[in-house]
Amino acid sequence: MRNIITLTITIILLVCTVFSWYFLLPLYLKSLGASDKAISVLYFLFNLAFYIGQIPGGFLTDRIGRKPIVVGTTLLYALAGYGMAFSSSWIGVSIFYIINALSSSIQMPAILALVFESQEKKGTSFGMTSFSFNLGIAIGPFIGAMLLERIGIKGLLTIYSIAALSMGVARWIFLEETLRATGHEHGSLKDLRMNRTRLLTIIGGTLFFMSLSLTLNGPYISLFQKEGLGLSEPEINIIFSKAGIISAIGVLIFGKIADRIDPAKSWAISSLLHPLLLLGWALLKGCLPLLFISILLAEICYVVYPIFVSTIFSESSRGRGLGIFGFITGSIGSLSPLLVNALSGITEFFTPFLLALGFGAGAFGIIIKVGGERRA
Repeated sequence: MRNIITLTITIILLVCTVFSWYFLLPLYLKSLGASDKAISVLYFLFNLAFYIGQIPGGFLTDRIGRKPIVVGTTLLYALAGYGMAFSSSWIGVSIFYIINALSSSIQMPAILALVFESQEKKGTSFGMTSFSFNLGIAIGPFIGAMLLERIGIKGLLTIYSIAALSMGVARWIFLEETLRATGHEHGSLKDLRMNRTRLLTIIGGTLFFMSLSLTLNGPYISLFQKEGLGLSEPEINIIFSKAGIISAIGVLIFGKIADRIDPAKSWAISSLLHPLLLLGWALLKGCLPLLFISILLAEICYVVYPIFVSTIFSESSRGRGLGIFGFITGSIGSLSPLLVNALSGITEFFTPFLLALGFGAGAFGIIIKVGGERRA
């Protein structure tokens, strides 16, 4: 439980400082001279960077342990935040953000494995860490809205850099290693052989992340609020803050029951309803309840999909398995913003959300199928 408490506290503080500026990043890049098409390409690169490091991250976490990877990459956040704060061009900001995303990518398998292995109640563990993530999302935009006019995005990025350095030290002091087999004792590549369950899980996960790259992990919700609804930057941050509070409470409650329900079915249903409700929000010109529920469903996916994916790999190969899953699904998923450029102008602001719904429907069909086969 010590690991879960440590991660819960440090995630809140890290995410809080990240999300004081994260939703404003596409607007900041645009203010520095980036075009709409450049931003779409950049978000393809950002999402690709977030996933491409998961294979080496997975191998490293099975080889040297979960804790060293988590601590080292957290310290890299500080470097990236400092670089973004003192870059004067959108290219410089983008380069350092890619470093930040790569660090997160390498860290992801270690974090997921650490949470899965830290206590028996997996749903509670992932529910608590998802709660801390969403609480950070809730607090961060509110702080950003309050401080934006005083210190600007550069000031918010500097605060993030200081927080990352502090949280890296705290994780080094308080986290405990959970990997029992290290070095030559770690699992062989035979443990990673592809079978029908793993293949279908990867296909369904790919479609899920293709959808997510157009919704929660993309620039289009922020851009729609700015250009489609005419909201200001502080107003956008406040809306995301409210969504974060709802999601934090929702995933904490959901985590308590996640161990008693089918994670595949929960993942599949949420994958479909998330983009469906988001499209409804856009078509209805900003119906906030639909936006809030949609974001909550996306966060529920982050509780249940790691549980399901973790169960199809053994402890000695779990980091690599999670890394391979994350790399394949996320890398392919990051391509979807490029489709928006190809289809731009066809349905005005709604193109990303229509595409997301199509990918979400595909994810639903496959994940439901693999979940049913696994139970059988």
